[in-house]
Amino acid sequence: MPRGNRPTRVLHVLGSLNPGGVENWLLNLLKRMNRDSVRMDFLVHTQTPGAYDREVMELGATIFRSEVRPLTKYVTNVRDILRKHGPYDVIHSHVNFFSGIPLFFAAMESIPVRISHSHTDTRREQRSATMGRRFYHWLMRGLVDKYSTHRLAASEPAAVSLFGGDWRNRVHTQVLHCGLDLAPFEEQVSRIELRATLGIPEHAFVVGHVGRFVPVKNHDFVLTIAAHMIGLSNDVYFLLLGDGPLWQSVRDRAVSSGLAERVILTGFRRDVASLLRAMDCLVLPSQYEGLGLAAVEAQVVGLRCVVADSVPREVEVIPGTVKWLSLQDAASVWASALFEAGRDSHNQDVPNPLELVRQSSFHITSSLEELLKLYLP
Repeated sequence: MPRGNRPTRVLHVLGSLNPGGVENWLLNLLKRMNRDSVRMDFLVHTQTPGAYDREVMELGATIFRSEVRPLTKYVTNVRDILRKHGPYDVIHSHVNFFSGIPLFFAAMESIPVRISHSHTDTRREQRSATMGRRFYHWLMRGLVDKYSTHRLAASEPAAVSLFGGDWRNRVHTQVLHCGLDLAPFEEQVSRIELRATLGIPEHAFVVGHVGRFVPVKNHDFVLTIAAHMIGLSNDVYFLLLGDGPLWQSVRDRAVSSGLAERVILTGFRRDVASLLRAMDCLVLPSQYEGLGLAAVEAQVVGLRCVVADSVPREVEVIPGTVKWLSLQDAASVWASALFEAGRDSHNQDVPNPLELVRQSSFHITSSLEELLKLYLP
């Protein structure tokens, strides 16, 4: 129930409201949230408008902006937001170790529910960090531990990364998968027409990738695999969905390598659920992931996936649909696995993958129900 005569008020803290796994999830939650019970606002760490800003505001949320540097100004801004625009009942922070700072000030303002949410596995980065960075991790982990009333993680590796190896033994600590809105996957689309609009022949073999163009997504290796597969078959195309700071450099490499006609970069698209149907399989060679929802989305439409073993195993929602490989394996090994995955995608041995995902913890209604247990008294 709402608190007294008003809705429970939640302030989410995140980097921006641009397309990404966390942002998509929060937008879908906002669409489904009963505003008479819960009102969600957002504090973003950028002055640059995000792609989702207008939609978020049209859904009744307020967006506050504050860059994290200088830190003294950020601290003042957070304190002012909490005091002038509250009272907030919940602060839900999605900024990894940095969550310690907004959670600390939320505690100082007596916000009763303070949630730290780990969305990525940074253990490799932590192991190679400088002494200064290690001190930052130590300090912020201490603040997160002390001032979080609840701890959530997108996956088990993400939980270990921020909360430690004993996270299962800690009270109010759990894995909460970021659920998918499955409505777009129910729409009927023509695979032939989709391919035609993309300039892909009807009978081509299409390997897909979905993700932001950032280093951890490992697009360089995707292009290496593409070069190998295209060298073996004139029917192979790669379809890369997403945008990000490395988009142009990936595009330039595809051109310089002579792959431009067979490697299609769509940029940001809102119709990912439809475009997945133009693919025969999905490749996900990320250096690390908090979860890797792209693999789950692919399984919804019946695709087989070839995924790096650095990605959490939890993404294999439908047993037998994911082939796990090491990033140390040669591109030829990945290529062989993708050819096999594409053939298996058409075997139709999983009768209703959409329904299987709907019944899993990766459905948006599941994560919404779990959040409401924390948000509402």
